[in-house]
Amino acid sequence: MKILIVDDEKMALEDLHYSVLQALKILHQPQGEITATTSWKEALESAAVTSFDVAFLDISMPGKNGLELGKELTALRENLNLIYVTAYDDYAARANRLHISGYLLKPAEVDAIVDELKHLRYAVEQPGEEQGFRIRCFGNFEVFYEDKPVHFRRQKTKELFAYLIDKNGASATADEICHAIFENDEKDVSHKNTLRVLAMELKQVLTAHGLKEAYTHTRNAYSIRPELLDCDYFRYLKGEKELYQGKYMEQYEKWAYI
Repeated sequence: MKILIVDDEKMALEDLHYSVLQALKILHQPQGEITATTSWKEALESAAVTSFDVAFLDISMPGKNGLELGKELTALRENLNLIYVTAYDDYAARANRLHISGYLLKPAEVDAIVDELKHLRYAVEQPGEEQGFRIRCFGNFEVFYEDKPVHFRRQKTKELFAYLIDKNGASATADEICHAIFENDEKDVSHKNTLRVLAMELKQVLTAHGLKEAYTHTRNAYSIRPELLDCDYFRYLKGEKELYQGKYMEQYEKWAYI
């Protein structure tokens, strides 16, 4: 879920940003991406390059109020869910005529935000959600689709995926990966050739589950995009510490640790 928050008052913006983050945690939305700004100009610039799903807009802003901004944002993305936030309730009737998704009074309570996100006017598809693709790192590393283990033709392909998950979006070179997932430490050209095969298979597996964009490979850099994957480790890093149950990627303990 990609969220835009606009409020010209910095403190109010920070408060709402924090509350939205808490609401996303309650809703178990680790893929949530938030862009927060005090400038309606920056909001429009961001919306021109990012397809936001939800926009929380303060109504009373200088230069261009939230109602006007909402019209321009929906011109860029027709199915954008507009949720207006204001200290006054006398805007409600005007806002509702714009076919908005929701309306909140300041200070917006976390529970109220959760309720609005549960009842959006336009449904939001989560990456991988329609396929039920999820990753478990605590205990043994496993990948599931509709609660059934995803099949990897080679166990080393699964280990390559685990290694990139462990990197949490950071790039890894071929040498780094080979040193970690192959048995001996000596540089071996055959290992790099094998890595190319493993990388191709990983790309095929993710593509088959609608997650082609979750894997990237440019020259000698391999990585994944955490925001596109449902993974307990990523959720743990975002604050859900209760997910730490058992060892971390137990079968890969030679290189996996937190």
